[in-house]
Amino acid sequence: MNVSRMTRRIAVSGVATAIAAGALVGASSTAANAAIGADATYTCDVAGNPAQLPVHVDVPLLPGSANAGTMIPAGLLQATTTVGIPAEVAAILGAYQVTGGTIDDFGMLVGDTTAPAPLTFSSFAAGTDPGSLVASTLGVNQVFALPKAGTYDITLPKAFTFMPTTAAGPLGVPVACTSDAPGKLASIRIDKNASATTAKAPAKITKGSVAKVTTKVASLNDATPVPTGKVVAKLGSKTVGKGTLKAGKAVLKLAKLPLGKDKVVLKYAGDAYTAASKTKSVIKVVK
Repeated sequence: MNVSRMTRRIAVSGVATAIAAGALVGASSTAANAAIGADATYTCDVAGNPAQLPVHVDVPLLPGSANAGTMIPAGLLQATTTVGIPAEVAAILGAYQVTGGTIDDFGMLVGDTTAPAPLTFSSFAAGTDPGSLVASTLGVNQVFALPKAGTYDITLPKAFTFMPTTAAGPLGVPVACTSDAPGKLASIRIDKNASATTAKAPAKITKGSVAKVTTKVASLNDATPVPTGKVVAKLGSKTVGKGTLKAGKAVLKLAKLPLGKDKVVLKYAGDAYTAASKTKSVIKVVK
């Protein structure tokens, strides 16, 4: 990832992230000072007792678009997550001498894609209601990749598991939490990455022989998937060859080309992450 090409700060999956034209960028002071939040209420099984816990996540402003398949490095980004603990739940945690905990499976959803951001709570603070507590932490991201092109809601997770800890270590009693209405942070449009198609073809062949054309397709954005899919060779409206990319490369065998200078267009159709592109080759066919 070329960090010098970063251009704007955003957040994906409960962590602040910055994506523009397939790269990450440092935040401006304006972006750094602006934030959005999302809320959800989770039903949690606390020692066999169902309880309602409010969760709030604050992240920097999100952009309207990003690039498909962009890899976001681990540890680069962060956001604040706060969990409210009602008095009745706080009393149960106190009875077990719980002093903190972890949520290893926490992460936001970009559509159906999970962007992991595990959380560790080292202590609790007093809440506004008598006997209640508040757990707050600054989470950092693990490596994740943005999904294929499309428009997605960015939401809080549908479920997570809180593992309580005591002064002596993990309690070993998981608290499963679910929500029927995870909070929505924003919507984001994921765009296909621009591509470049190149071809290496023989300058001249004899009539009746086969012209082997090596075609390569590359994404123009860093840290995005290698293009996959089909490449076709067109002579006017006629298809004279086809190939399937493997590791971004396809060898097309063009047969029955007519005499003269044949202007062949190599067309890459694109895939879920990469936009279409094309190039031209001139092959002279002689007797």
